[in-house]
Amino acid sequence: MLEAGFTFYKEPSARSLRAFPTRIAVMTNDAPSSTAFSALGLPSFLLDALSGLGYEEATPIQSETIPAVLSGRDVVGVAQTGTGKTAAFALPVLATLDYQRRVPQVLVLCPTRELSMQVADAFRSLQRIRTVV
Repeated sequence: MLEAGFTFYKEPSARSLRAFPTRIAVMTNDAPSSTAFSALGLPSFLLDALSGLGYEEATPIQSETIPAVLSGRDVVGVAQTGTGKTAAFALPVLATLDYQRRVPQVLVLCPTRELSMQVADAFRSLQRIRTVV
């Protein structure tokens, strides 16, 4: 995995939103070809949802991205269509939501309406065990 660190501001405060990634990672095909989702640190309700959907192993982009996002790192993932990029960012997002708070906690931006609908459908299917906030 190739990484390059960039700092766009001097002193980030705990209250400020990060406008730019502080770490950029370019995903490669060097990751193991298959990793069990249970080894990535996801909570049991997501593992149950993945199992119910028939997913057993993570793709390379998911194997590299999920642990990094769960640890709080910013990631830019690059992979071909159909490799699981949506689940690579959706699973850690769903894992870190506070389901007791009934306020918006995540904003996902997509360049087209069609992609927005696909991403929303993916979130719904992965979130089927819990109520979407």
